[in-house]
Amino acid sequence: FVFSNNGSRFIMRRVNYGSYPQGTSTDYLSDGLTCENYIQFLRDLNINTILVSYIDPRADHLSCMSNFANNDIYIMALLDGPAGQLDYVDGGWQRDLYATGIGTIDSLAGYSNTLGFAVGVFPLYDIATPNLPFCEAAVRDMKQYMLDRSYRAVPVGVLLQGYPNTFDPSGQEFVDETEDYLQCDSLSADFIGPFVFSTALYDNCKPQEHLDSLIARYSDAKLPTFISAIFCDERDYKELDTIYSSDGLNAFAGAMVA
Repeated sequence: FVFSNNGSRFIMRRVNYGSYPQGTSTDYLSDGLTCENYIQFLRDLNINTILVSYIDPRADHLSCMSNFANNDIYIMALLDGPAGQLDYVDGGWQRDLYATGIGTIDSLAGYSNTLGFAVGVFPLYDIATPNLPFCEAAVRDMKQYMLDRSYRAVPVGVLLQGYPNTFDPSGQEFVDETEDYLQCDSLSADFIGPFVFSTALYDNCKPQEHLDSLIARYSDAKLPTFISAIFCDERDYKELDTIYSSDGLNAFAGAMVA
């Protein structure tokens, strides 16, 4: 990510904004007072990006978006609605998902601090996984919608869950092929956000021990890449020192820090 006015690089320090239990639909960007109250906490933590999982297209977001913009806080929004609303594996790329996505775009595309849209958290387990075409189609259609409406070209990308053998060098081919596939359309993904997850990692809770292989893997990534989640039982957050080191930032454009 870069700033268009001067070409300088944007390094993401992101947190999830709000709690989204399975199937809930709370629009936290419609509550101006709560947004205002949270801003100082975010500034104290040096957070510059928040991720929201649901936007009600009928709600007014001006207060929250303006307050965040005035404090240099950017918004990334998921386009798939409430958590668990749609089944990407069996459900495919359907009209209700499309309608939810364009509702979020209509609500946020006009704000200068909308950093990006993520078409969803897609579970990917190998290059032949049946939902990968749905992922690519979602990116294409959302970008085409913004073109048709003459909206600002807000980046659209994908959050990826389930990279196999995340910390095994044999997973490199899968990563490369996934990135290539997501760029095969003329309207292709602008970023990816892989999860850092494995059973051993979750149990041992030492993600920093595995970051060297991830840094090596993504240092030549074809797309801007940030770590979208770190699953760990009891994190000590020491891995952030590695992610935000010079080597880490050679591979990543930041991470979800909490």
